[in-house]
Amino acid sequence: MYKILLLLQMGRGRNVLRYLRTFLKNTNFKIEVQNLIMTFVMLTYILHVTGCFWYVASEGDIYRYLNWIRAKELEDSGLTVKYIASVYWATVTCTTVGYGDILPTNNYELLWAMFIIVFGVAIFSYILSDLSSKFSEFTRQKVSN
Repeated sequence: MYKILLLLQMGRGRNVLRYLRTFLKNTNFKIEVQNLIMTFVMLTYILHVTGCFWYVASEGDIYRYLNWIRAKELEDSGLTVKYIASVYWATVTCTTVGYGDILPTNNYELLWAMFIIVFGVAIFSYILSDLSSKFSEFTRQKVSN
């Protein structure tokens, strides 16, 4: 129940983006730079959420206690190491690199991995294409000035 309540805390992330957008509007950055910063923040946020759900998926198999954390022998590691490994998995999966060093070992992890492979990669690709167009826009503006 506690983990479900923590999940509700993620809704506050929308407020952070609004505050960041307001902060960037009050700076002297050009709109192109503001857009680049917002895109990088969104990428980071997506990888963070995906990694956190990957970690939560490891807690799903409570009867056999078979998960990627145990397979990688990280059960005695601190939360920071597990978080970094989770975000690493999210980054490798969303960028379609797929090294295969962290693999799903239970049904919950497998379902989350399949979801991310289909939807996460699509969202990540959309944001990267948006980032690419913003970079070209920024470069075009610089060349014309």
